Amino acid sequence: REPRPTQATIAPQLAGIYRADGRNPDGSRYKGMVALQPTADGMRFTWWIGRQIFRGTGEFAGRMLVVNWGQTHPVVYSFGAGAGAVLDGEWADGTATERLVPFALAAPARATPQEGRYRVAGRNADGSRYSGTLTLRRDGDLYRLNWKVGSSYQGTGRLDGNILTVDWGAATPVVYALGSDGRLTGLWEAGRGEEVLTPE
Repeated sequence: REPRPTQATIAPQLAGIYRADGRNPDGSRYKGMVALQPTADGMRFTWWIGRQIFRGTGEFAGRMLVVNWGQTHPVVYSFGAGAGAVLDGEWADGTATERLVPFALAAPARATPQEGRYRVAGRNADGSRYSGTLTLRRDGDLYRLNWKVGSSYQGTGRLDGNILTVDWGAATPVVYALGSDGRLTGLWEAGRGEEVLTPE
């Protein structure tokens, strides 16, 4: 008999950055961005919805993730086989729903961002495009990022589970998934902006 797949094998296939599109119990809609990071026995969720941050932990139950996020009812997500699956979620009491669409998956094996210069290609929340350069250097457990994209910006990031979360002085961070090819692909402005950093 073939051994059953372990949770650790499944978790990295879902690790990455997602766009969220949901419906609240009162019927109102919301959008945002979500980071999924593997843990020893499941996944860690971080949501940025507008200026609000929510956190939760998920446990696998077959092709489902049951996520407790500090409220009375957990969110139960179902997902398909393979990497890049969409997660369809529903509150356990049926009052709300959420769909998570992958924007960028993180490398399945532990990785480290390359220090040095990157090409920047991004899209603002209003749909306009921008480009430029960025330098990245490691500083102990932190990463220092300096953008030159017309204006200059600075940020400080932490890497956890191949997800780099960068505080750059705005209400929400830039959250990147570190890919197997060394690129950092991220969302900002709670999912309304996007950016790709390609090492030079």
